Amino acid sequence: MGRLILGLLAVLLGWNTAAAELVKLKDFEVAGWDAAVYADAGTGKLANCMAWGSYKSNVNLHVIVYRDFRWGLGFSNDNWRMPTGVFRLAYRFDEGQWFTTNVWAHEEVGLSIGMWRTTQLMSGCSDAAGSWT
Repeated sequence: MGRLILGLLAVLLGWNTAAAELVKLKDFEVAGWDAAVYADAGTGKLANCMAWGSYKSNVNLHVIVYRDFRWGLGFSNDNWRMPTGVFRLAYRFDEGQWFTTNVWAHEEVGLSIGMWRTTQLMSGCSDAAGSWT
């Protein structure tokens, strides 16, 4: 699972092999989620915070928030066998609006979505959560 999490982290960051390495600053738990904070090993600056949890279906959800407030989602399941590469995916949260985007499937058991391209996703949350600005 640790290798998959780091793989998802690299994918969500859009890294290539020449990118800087991350160093884990802290592991912690929040409301049943495992989480970790990462920094750029070269600069020591905060890179991101990532949390992950498993559902009864054995699907793991990974959420990552970057220092510039971009964010992404990753999904994985050790039993999945999908072709690797980029493909189109339609998704929605609860009964909300449908979105279609490119996702990257990697290691045959996980896929990643860069959510920063989906600004309207959070617009429905403003009434319940107050102002986002």
